[in-house]
Amino acid sequence: MQQLGILDAFLHPLSLTILHVSIYAAAGWLLEVIYRSWNQKRFVNAGFLHGPFLPIYGTGALCVLLLAPHLRCAGMIGEFIGYGVVLTAVEYAVGTVCERYFGLRMWDYSDSRFNLHGRVCLTFSALWAGLAVGFERVLHPAVVRWTAQLNPDLIHTVAPLLLAYFLLDFAFSVNLLRLFVARLSRIHLRHLHPDLSRLEEPFQRLLTAFPILRKYVEGVNGLRDRLDDRRSLLQARFLGFVESRSPREEEFRRFVREIAVHPEFMRTKDFLHHDSSIFRHALRVSFQSYRLGKFLHLDARAMARGGLLHDFFLYDWRHHDLPELAREKFHGLEHPRIALENARKHFTITALERDIIVKHMWPLTWNPPRHMESFLVGCVDKLVAFREFRSLHLARKTASSQP
Repeated sequence: MQQLGILDAFLHPLSLTILHVSIYAAAGWLLEVIYRSWNQKRFVNAGFLHGPFLPIYGTGALCVLLLAPHLRCAGMIGEFIGYGVVLTAVEYAVGTVCERYFGLRMWDYSDSRFNLHGRVCLTFSALWAGLAVGFERVLHPAVVRWTAQLNPDLIHTVAPLLLAYFLLDFAFSVNLLRLFVARLSRIHLRHLHPDLSRLEEPFQRLLTAFPILRKYVEGVNGLRDRLDDRRSLLQARFLGFVESRSPREEEFRRFVREIAVHPEFMRTKDFLHHDSSIFRHALRVSFQSYRLGKFLHLDARAMARGGLLHDFFLYDWRHHDLPELAREKFHGLEHPRIALENARKHFTITALERDIIVKHMWPLTWNPPRHMESFLVGCVDKLVAFREFRSLHLARKTASSQP
């Protein structure tokens, strides 16, 4: 019973926080809908998510509430300045993440005075600070009084549902934005001339919520001939983003050539692995890891080399024995260490490449990856292995069904 009381004492504040953040995210959505619908003379489902939530408002509200106890003694002016600085930092950080990982600017203050990189400007920072003061002194106390009257069981039920909905909506919206970037990337790289109406159709809500994205769509034709045009500045940046993250076959070959042509590593062609050979499997993992590393601006070279060396063992893992691996040993746990020993024997590898090789079987092996590159190569390895086993299963099924 005492443990249950401690758990409830932890869960109730957490559930209340989720409920409050959801309310403020919904209030921010309503505020943006009214403002944007008035400006565009039609209803606009504002924000990144499909549902009636704007996460940046919920995040900002949470930051204000965490900061409030430290600023109350500073008076209204101190609160105004403190909230303005924190909320400006939040807005700048979100804008930076969008540009870094999608190459897109979701909003642009470049035409406003006293802006910083077009991501924040003094006018809106002052507006956020004023809203934050009113929120902390008027709105939040009223919301606290209202939620205090709710049944705790109801709060504990609604909060996880809201959190689950938010995570699903967020994942779906991120995927939609990723598809938008992929569509524009293909157009840029292949020099296509798309039907803009068909291009916009799957992304209407996104383009309505963020009108600046239409500039990326409208500028896909003839971009390279208009890079000196001020109207094409966003397009030029996006093209640079696309090209910097686009895999190049020659670069990949340069990264892995030393390993791929080495006589000892080429022996991996002689051992069956999933649906083909160790060599073929490792090459697939290596190239897919390289592509992912390029897109995420990680160490693509280490991911390519580590991905190629991750299964550098020279025996049939289905039927192994000494001297390679004793029969009673479990291949899944032992082969990362064997691959690392072989890699260090024949090649000069970096600390990151070592971590990729020896940690690629996590969580089956105990120690977790120390780097994002290692974690992602492990994920790619599992995905490629699943596809290979599926391909092998389908091939056997087709063969058995034939007379």
